[in-house]
Amino acid sequence: PMSTLFVDTINEKTSGNGVQIPGHVIQVVGTTKTDTQSITGTTFTDVLTASITPKFSNSKIYITCDLNFTRYSSTDSDLGERYAAAKLFRDSTQIALGDAGGSRSQVWFSSNTVNLNNGAFTMFQSSGSFLDSPATTSAITYKVKCAGTVTSTDIVVINRTGPDDDAAYSHRGASTLTLMEIAQ
Repeated sequence: PMSTLFVDTINEKTSGNGVQIPGHVIQVVGTTKTDTQSITGTTFTDVLTASITPKFSNSKIYITCDLNFTRYSSTDSDLGERYAAAKLFRDSTQIALGDAGGSRSQVWFSSNTVNLNNGAFTMFQSSGSFLDSPATTSAITYKVKCAGTVTSTDIVVINRTGPDDDAAYSHRGASTLTLMEIAQ
């Protein structure tokens, strides 16, 4: 037999505890970056930031990021360069990173940039997702940081192409960071 439950509202039994239904989205926090940004060298710099205060200590935070970025040569803005990457941080701790292995860079994801003449005219849309278990009800700040991983003079750009010419073939984009608290 099938049962149906009809309700107009669900109220918490104890004030301040909230209502916990496993598997549902409790809250969503997001930010959109529409401005451009340039990052020279290999120092990872804040690009997107969002904060969330979990309602339950056993909640998971599902993080998604869609990032428009590319990298170009400091001596020729038409010349695409490789090795642009994004890292994810929970407060000051890097999370969602690959295993350590010698001198290899531990990142969340990288851009599809290529070392090619005129390659910097392409703005690459790259993305990542991660399910975090922060085990807290205190405020958490998640940050996406970007930089190149080699060559201290080449330039990573966010939401634009390398040359950024004032023409229809130069693209400008928007990048997003979204946090979803998932009840367990």
